[in-house]
Amino acid sequence: MAAKERWLGGDIPGAQAILAEAFKQNEDSESIFLAAAKLASETNEMEAAQQILEKARSQADTERVSTIPLTFADSQIWMKSAQLERQLGKLDEALKTLEEAIKKFPQFDKLHMIRGQIHDSRGETTVARQAYAQGCKLCPKSIPLWILSARLEIKAGVVIKARGLLERARYFNPKNDELWTESIKIEEKASGPQQAKSLLARGKSLFVELR
Repeated sequence: MAAKERWLGGDIPGAQAILAEAFKQNEDSESIFLAAAKLASETNEMEAAQQILEKARSQADTERVSTIPLTFADSQIWMKSAQLERQLGKLDEALKTLEEAIKKFPQFDKLHMIRGQIHDSRGETTVARQAYAQGCKLCPKSIPLWILSARLEIKAGVVIKARGLLERARYFNPKNDELWTESIKIEEKASGPQQAKSLLARGKSLFVELR
């Protein structure tokens, strides 16, 4: 918080000095690693941010023993690493980071989302489809994952598959309005307003039953 106050006040060197001192007192703090990486990234020191996150991942792996569980901050370090590598255009590195991260945090939906998006951006539809499918299987409650998966199929022109994905998503999340809205939009474009109205009526009926 002290470093953040300095940073927001425009005192970048002061924020860096505080974090440097924090490292001396808390050498294995994931939160401080994340703060230092964010500061470096926000001040356009991208390579420094990448190095900080690489060190954080390495240190976490070497110092952790089997009796200490992985934490939320650990997962954030891996995710931020992949995001930064993606931002820098190092897509192969980002995918490699994501593969390792998913082994450690298989139920962290954002990792699957980023991996699918990278493959999609490369035009690798089949691989992106597999990435989203793995994510949906491991994280069936993740609404964004289901929607990304369905939109990939729409983009590929496979409407029937997108429809099926959203039906399956609603099975796991029956009372989620985002999924119903996405399904209705697809029906409106693919089949016309009548089909969309029919699905809307089904959705309304279900929401009444679940109240």
